Amino acid sequence: MEPTLVKAVDFVEQEGSVVESAARIGQRVAQALRAGHRVVLCLRGVRGVSSSFFNVVLASVSEATSGDVASDRFVVETDSQTQRMVYERSLQAYISMRRAS
Repeated sequence: MEPTLVKAVDFVEQEGSVVESAARIGQRVAQALRAGHRVVLCLRGVRGVSSSFFNVVLASVSEATSGDVASDRFVVETDSQTQRMVYERSLQAYISMRRAS
């Protein structure tokens, strides 16, 4: 089965809140994960992606995967090394937080 491609640019409103955009993206990603799909979140064309953005998306992934945010069913394609670095940092922080609780 082909992975479900979620293009972040389709959910981001230029004048809107980054967190609100992340919530919409997270809902779409979680919906596909709950349906058993593998999901690729593509960030191409999206600027200003913060750790807050990734934290909201990862919370949705966690809910849909019973806490397995590092699942191979969820892949993030970044547009830059900076995005990749912010994502990896958010992912590691989320995993550490889950282990501590």
